[in-house]
Amino acid sequence: MISPMRTLQLLCLAVMFPVLAACEPYRVEYHRRPSFMHQVADNELPDEVVMRDGTRIVYGSPPGGRSRAPSKPKSDEESGGASELREERSDGEITLRGFMPEHLLAHLITCLNNREYDLIYDQLLSEPTRREWEREGRDKDDFANYLERNRRELVRSLTRIYMGINHHDTRIEHLGEGVTDVVLGRRAAEGLKFRRVRMLSEGYSIKLVMIR
Repeated sequence: MISPMRTLQLLCLAVMFPVLAACEPYRVEYHRRPSFMHQVADNELPDEVVMRDGTRIVYGSPPGGRSRAPSKPKSDEESGGASELREERSDGEITLRGFMPEHLLAHLITCLNNREYDLIYDQLLSEPTRREWEREGRDKDDFANYLERNRRELVRSLTRIYMGINHHDTRIEHLGEGVTDVVLGRRAAEGLKFRRVRMLSEGYSIKLVMIR
């Protein structure tokens, strides 16, 4: 027979477990929605989405107009780098950061829309791809010319790939040794010239290998 004290302990544990589960921490990031998403969306865009790792992305300003100051400084990969993925300084210098496939796709689309081909070549292209490109006797101007010729199709394809991540039209394949393929499903890619983006992790950043 279970004693009254043991029964009370069991009841307390039964109450504590759901409370602890309900208090499981999660991360909320506040982003400014890239302008290209409004241009290509067929329907009204949601105010927030949930990423693959459970992070809630809220489009708009945090309550009170600014984020609560963290108790200690965090690196970009710890904080999600929501406000520093694209840093534009007063002198006009731009720094691009990203460590997730979504970040690289967003940077590529923004740079193509702005015709910022130098940024893609200098900051988004992987080292092996840049070396191979130059080994074949081509330079940054040739790269810019290629992007300009294919700009419209690249923007259409990359935007569809980007938006397909949260609609299960895009799959992410980890191939090992830091290589990741982001692939738009065959049906969703109908009518598009490109459907696959290969990426490579270099340190804490993710860089472009190829688009095909």
